Amino acid sequence: MYSTGSQTGSKSGKQSSNLETRQAIRHRLKRGFIAFGSENFGEIVNISQTGIAIELMVHPDTSNVNFSEIHLINNLEGYLLKQIGCATVYTSDTPISSTNNTTVLRRLGMKFTLLDENQQSQLNNLLTTYSDGEYSTTN
Repeated sequence: MYSTGSQTGSKSGKQSSNLETRQAIRHRLKRGFIAFGSENFGEIVNISQTGIAIELMVHPDTSNVNFSEIHLINNLEGYLLKQIGCATVYTSDTPISSTNNTTVLRRLGMKFTLLDENQQSQLNNLLTTYSDGEYSTTN
C-alpha cells in the first residue's frame, strides 16, 4: 500500500512531486538485477510487493524518464520477469560531482499497477529466492 505527500525537496534541491512511502517490507536483491523499460534502464535500489526504487544516470534536463511498464532481469541468475505495470510516485536527482553538471543520478520510486496472479506469484518468488536482506529506509 502506498501513501503520498509532498516532499520538501530532493537531494539536489529540486522539488519532487510526491514522496513515496511503501508499507510493504523493502528488499535488496542479489548483485546483477536491473530494471528496464522501452527506453531506459536502471539499477534496482530496493523492491517490495508493492513497488520498486531504481537509479539511473541522466542529464539534469532530462524529463522523459518514464516507466509505465518494466522488466526485471539478472543475466547472472538467468532471471527475467516481464511486463510489470508501474507508475512513478517520486523522483530525486543527486549530482554525480560538483564539477560536472552534465550528469545526475536520478532515483525513481514506482508503485506496481495491474499485477496479474502469475506476476504476483513471480514477484513473491523473486523476493523469496533472490533477496539479499531487508533494505533500510534510513539510507
